[in-house]
Amino acid sequence: ERAARKCYLPANKIILEQINKTKDAGKPFKVAYGISGVFLEQCELYQPELIESFRELAKTDCVEFLEETYFHSLASLFDDERAEFIEQIKMHRKIMTELIGYKPTFIENTELLFNNSIAQTMKKMGYKGTVSEGVQKTLQGRSPNYVYKAQGSGLPVLLRNYNLSDDI
Repeated sequence: ERAARKCYLPANKIILEQINKTKDAGKPFKVAYGISGVFLEQCELYQPELIESFRELAKTDCVEFLEETYFHSLASLFDDERAEFIEQIKMHRKIMTELIGYKPTFIENTELLFNNSIAQTMKKMGYKGTVSEGVQKTLQGRSPNYVYKAQGSGLPVLLRNYNLSDDI
């Protein structure tokens, strides 16, 4: 409740203000959220006004709510043809639809874990793209500020620019 009152609600208010301020401009302010199913359960129980603030943000069409594993787990790493990963994603989709009224089209894996095999599963599930970590070792001097495609699936991959993220 304290985190919601001091952090989440004020941040959502500022983001909504920025969206409204720039929506009719040539470059509207846009943001993506990754919210686990467990976090949404906690919001529903202890801070329903936070759920309402997410609904308001969703209505702007300037916020992308990312699909993810329900429990913020490492299920994508299990060697069971990703059955647990897929099940948790379906659970997450259900709670996002029920509580926020939003069906994600982009997906992020827990802690932005990624490999081409995971991307193939995401693509088969119908996602338009994913977000992953912009690791310099993997990028080998390339910029994280471009859209890349996963080998084997062609799934678009947006990378987190960790320098920019850390500065913000």
